[in-house]
Amino acid sequence: MSQNNASSIAVLACSVLENEIKLLARGARHIVETRFFELGMHDRPEQMRIVLQEHVDQLDARGDIEAIVLAYGLCGLGTVGLHASRHALVLPRAHDCITLFMGSKEAYARHRKQCADCYYYTPGWNRKRRVPGPERLAWLRSEYAAKFDAEEIDDLIEAEREQWRAYQAAVFLDLGTDDAETECAYARRCAQWLGWRFERMQGDPKLLRDLIWGNWDEGRFQIVQPGMRLAHATDESIMRAEPVATINIDVELESNGSRRIAVERDNRSLAEILAANGIAINTRCGGRGLCRGCELELRAGSVTRYGEIVSAPATVQACLSKLNGAASIYIPARAQLAKAERFEAFDVGVAHAVRPLFPVAGKHTAFAIDVGTTTVDLVLVDLASGEVLSRTGEFNRQLRFGDNVLARIDAARDPARLAEMNRAVVEETIRPLLARACGIAGRPMGSIAGGTIAGNTTMLHLLVGEDPTPLGVAPFTPTFISGKRLRAADINMSFDGLAPETPIQLLPGIAAYIGADIMAGVAASGMALDSAPSLLVDIGTNGEIALQAGGKLIACATAAGPAFEGCGLSCGMPAQTGAVSEIRFGLEPFVLEAGTIGGVAPDRAAGLCGSAYVDFLALGRSCGLLTETGRFDRGKWHGISVENRIENKNGRAVRFGNLSIHERDIALLQQAKAAIGAGIEILLEKAGVRVSDLGRVYLAGAFGMHLNVAHAIAIGLLPRVREEQVRVIGNSALAGAYLALMDREVLEKMESMRAEWEVIQLNSVGSFEERFIEHLMLGS
Repeated sequence: MSQNNASSIAVLACSVLENEIKLLARGARHIVETRFFELGMHDRPEQMRIVLQEHVDQLDARGDIEAIVLAYGLCGLGTVGLHASRHALVLPRAHDCITLFMGSKEAYARHRKQCADCYYYTPGWNRKRRVPGPERLAWLRSEYAAKFDAEEIDDLIEAEREQWRAYQAAVFLDLGTDDAETECAYARRCAQWLGWRFERMQGDPKLLRDLIWGNWDEGRFQIVQPGMRLAHATDESIMRAEPVATINIDVELESNGSRRIAVERDNRSLAEILAANGIAINTRCGGRGLCRGCELELRAGSVTRYGEIVSAPATVQACLSKLNGAASIYIPARAQLAKAERFEAFDVGVAHAVRPLFPVAGKHTAFAIDVGTTTVDLVLVDLASGEVLSRTGEFNRQLRFGDNVLARIDAARDPARLAEMNRAVVEETIRPLLARACGIAGRPMGSIAGGTIAGNTTMLHLLVGEDPTPLGVAPFTPTFISGKRLRAADINMSFDGLAPETPIQLLPGIAAYIGADIMAGVAASGMALDSAPSLLVDIGTNGEIALQAGGKLIACATAAGPAFEGCGLSCGMPAQTGAVSEIRFGLEPFVLEAGTIGGVAPDRAAGLCGSAYVDFLALGRSCGLLTETGRFDRGKWHGISVENRIENKNGRAVRFGNLSIHERDIALLQQAKAAIGAGIEILLEKAGVRVSDLGRVYLAGAFGMHLNVAHAIAIGLLPRVREEQVRVIGNSALAGAYLALMDREVLEKMESMRAEWEVIQLNSVGSFEERFIEHLMLGS
């Protein structure tokens, strides 16, 4: 492209040139949009590149422009690497903005040769008063005041003045803007204060005018064609274009060997790059940097995080990190979604017949699934005998959209994201689980007669691709709540030999936040048939509580958060192989020991699951290390071995091996247990039932399978409950899905039971907040 009179362009420019561009662009109808950015970004070139690339990407998606013009030079190499896939990028061949005031790189070079000790002032630079002069020193002092002491500030100011001693002249450049006289007078005053000679020089607008009017030639302008990137040239051309290069990432997985992947340089996060190459990362907070689920070890290379370069060796959050080039990384098991096998047991507490929901007709296999917010569990069943042939479990691949239902409801406002979440659970989660289960059982997919699915209301909406956003605002109305019979083809499950007409039964729910998983748990536990009042507590990603008393059914949901499943905690993880599931702790004498799931050596444990945190809270409180408010007692703190305690600007923590428990973790657990405890109290109060009246307290979910019940009671998670009242029943939602699969009358009972429930909205109960605050205390 030697000449181009573009009919439509967008302009990205430094605000130093704002008045000049507005002056020269008068009547320029071909300029569709102009965006100005803060001056001085060249001092932070990595951040500058990130900001500009983000805006280039936005403009590149548009169809109403032909090219993107950047009123920048190399600017400290802040523009190096910029690229677009659909539109050409056009820049002046310049090291910095002074070339644009001079009119050409040759004119700039000549003047620098004549006046090597000149410092250039322009109207745009003067406006912020950041040029050498008394106002700059005053600004620097105010900036340093909060960070350094007086002596350090004096040293820094002196270092700034030392840099100015390399100059002897102030040259004011202008292109005839309205503010030129005012800013020229300011530059003259600065020169007098500094003791420099002063010169006013009329600039040449030709280069800037031709840039924004599309009069581009290869001698003065660099045109970066789509698919190319801007690069630095060491000769007089200053810059050049080069193909967008690929970089290699050497990946070592803790549990699954090593591999090398080649990717293009782009603006994606490391988590997005890995996911696109089949390595799903635990971005359970939706990739917002709010948790440590996606932390990786950077062993070679560097990344950019919040505009700052982080070089190896370092621990980085994959969701916030962008690669600067080739890298080597190590991914621990706790950061992978792929390594999440859970084979938990479940109890069916009621007698039932073997009367399958689906006619056998030569197909003797079926499946039951619990679609949880964090994990999805599946059993493959022989319909003739009721035998469980195989069990498989996996993280719900929707975790990358957020670790709670509200985050996913919010994401679903974008139809494209709704479709992605549907694919994540059906294609990326259920499909491999079902294939694995069939492989273990030696049953072909074509032998499946049907399946039942339980889950909370939001998860079932996302499973079928239904918009869940009405669940996020009052009056929290689900699109469907009753049971739903579908065909496999209706929800994109006709894959790998599963017939399109295979029937899929979604179990009925109760309300927006009391879903089919709780209905299934109530049915499977048999609590509706108990003679004494009974309580079901499901402590999963969402906290749901159901009460049966004298034939009356009442339920509530608490915003407990996912802390007891390990989410949001510094070393948290779900209850799976490799997790620390129990802790033995004491001060006199000092004892700190750990037990793990799957017999993994404690020093190789990947993280701590909720039951281990409960142990620590209970034992830490009983020995006096933790105060009632969850803080470390200062006096008892020194009873911990030096190698097992951490104290820094982030607070205190207990450490064992590579794992640690911080005061911030304790605070999150306190909030989760307070929500559960307050919910239990209010539900019992509404029904007129005392804790002592309860015959059974059914503890559901994977968390309960490894829980020390006495410790849960001690910290107030199960307030005033007696240990003998508690019955741990495992994944009751999966048990209910299995029960409905094997006895068709169970589904009918679930549907008829729906009208019997009273649902308490805790946010409408005036005493809930007071109860919640009371239950924040440990041992309350």
